[in-house]
Amino acid sequence: MPKFFESLSELEITRFEPLAFLEGDGMVAVPLRVELTVRATGRKVRDLEVHLWTFGADGKVTRFRHVVDTQQFALAAQR
Repeated sequence: MPKFFESLSELEITRFEPLAFLEGDGMVAVPLRVELTVRATGRKVRDLEVHLWTFGADGKVTRFRHVVDTQQFALAAQR
């Protein structure tokens, strides 16, 4: 998990806006608008992403899934 947070330093995030919190059956889905710039290239990304959290009976996170337009991010990172 630390490498994930380290990778965020490569981005300049200018918008991170949750649009809703949808819950049911031990899961929470959060659609959100993201706008950012890849620092190394200066290219911008505007995306609608989904964060999907799954919780165990003890209330702790058991899984996290990040749904994102990977092609858009890959193109923005290309030099």
